[in-house]
Amino acid sequence: MSRVTRVLPSAVALLAATGVVALSATALALETNNDPPVRFRLEGGATFDASADLDESPGDVSVARIRSAFEADFRVDARSRFALQFSSEFSFYDFDGATGLVPGTDSPLDDTYDYRIGARYSRSLEDGWGMFVGGDVRFSGEHGADAGDSVTGGGFGGVTYDVSDRLTLGIGLAVRTRLEDNARLIPIPVVDFRITDEWRLSTDGPGLKLSYTPDHAYTIYLAGRWEAREFRLDEDGPLPGGVARDERVPIVLGATWKPNDTITVDGFVGAVVWNEYEFINSAGTTIAETETDAHLTAGVQLTLKF
Repeated sequence: MSRVTRVLPSAVALLAATGVVALSATALALETNNDPPVRFRLEGGATFDASADLDESPGDVSVARIRSAFEADFRVDARSRFALQFSSEFSFYDFDGATGLVPGTDSPLDDTYDYRIGARYSRSLEDGWGMFVGGDVRFSGEHGADAGDSVTGGGFGGVTYDVSDRLTLGIGLAVRTRLEDNARLIPIPVVDFRITDEWRLSTDGPGLKLSYTPDHAYTIYLAGRWEAREFRLDEDGPLPGGVARDERVPIVLGATWKPNDTITVDGFVGAVVWNEYEFINSAGTTIAETETDAHLTAGVQLTLKF
């Protein structure tokens, strides 16, 4: 395969973005016959959301998260690759004085876990076309939740087209099950526009990212996206076996340092401009919904590729 093609190495991510892994056109890999037969990626990071007042009820909430991920990417043949992905995220919710959400408690959501196992297959086709398909299984819950009731799954697929050396467009569709709700269909738009050698506009999961790279080692970017998480609640908690949902839109200014092809360090600061929490009982009935005020968010991530 002499033609350079663009494929989607992190397509599984979008499924988690609805629960949070991102399909990022910025992460598109340029693959040729000379790619190694096996590639590995390790990630570790943390984010923190500052305290935010609840709009429709008393109290406030802040959140800290830590995340890790591992990917093994295998060359199947000259045109295609297959990847296996494993990730975990732990969220530490700190509700204070939130007495108006779930009866009998001012802290309706505590520490949570999210484990994901995913797979992806991508292939370059003829005349600039490419395709991707994959799926994942997730276990998402509050500590003390029934693990068997915390499982969701999803699948996705789509196509991409290299309009030119600087522009790739694509479209796809993802579907994933939800806790105590119908499955959700999620469109997957793909845009990767290298405006100049330094400027790039791309989809970043369900969002957009504008980046400026003055040299190989440094990138500055502005990004905004939608994120969604849901968790099965503690069987012995104030809403036994229920579900908590956390949806938000952060807009951040970030910087990436890449001293070599192995190490990448990323940091960002910004604001969560919209954030909504929903609490649902085990019968699927919404008990409470509330938004929060806009609040600060910041994070850092280390990525190793080899």
